[in-house]
Amino acid sequence: MSSDIYYSAFERRENDNYPTIDTRIMDGLMANIALFGDIVDPCAREGSAIVDYLRVQGRNAVGLDDAFASCKGDWIVTNPPFAKSKVNKIVLAQIERVERCEFSGFALLVRINWDFAKTRINFFNRSSYMGEIKLLFRPFWTNDRTQEPKHNYVWHLWRRDGWAYRNIWRYLPPYDPQYTVKHAKN
Repeated sequence: MSSDIYYSAFERRENDNYPTIDTRIMDGLMANIALFGDIVDPCAREGSAIVDYLRVQGRNAVGLDDAFASCKGDWIVTNPPFAKSKVNKIVLAQIERVERCEFSGFALLVRINWDFAKTRINFFNRSSYMGEIKLLFRPFWTNDRTQEPKHNYVWHLWRRDGWAYRNIWRYLPPYDPQYTVKHAKN
């Protein structure tokens, strides 16, 4: 297993592409943050369930196949690739876009312990960092419902107008039977 990616007992997907198919993830973001205007997912090389969800909600959303391509808009919303050599560079580039006023805000979906890395402390010590939305469920990344998901996730948020204090929101979705594990019958 390459040290460049996070450990998983499951086989890695090509290009580390794990679409955000669990709609509760986006519900948690939108229940707490008013996304407006032009929204970009800069990590949508192979399509984006984030963009699809936002469009269904009536938002103007597009995906890019290059997280460093020149663009402007109102919000960046993304679930970046897991490759350690890429993710920090991608995140820093998006934060800097917000701080240069190319975007109003940036929402980043990552595992809940992602911000524990000492190499990322600078991301959270910026005046543009506004807080996090803790998702109080473990999202599914495939349509297989035979096993409980193992990881918790969080949205980290940055805004160009800064924030007087850091916020922590929590999102507990209503019960939805489509996200129930189907145990094999004996």
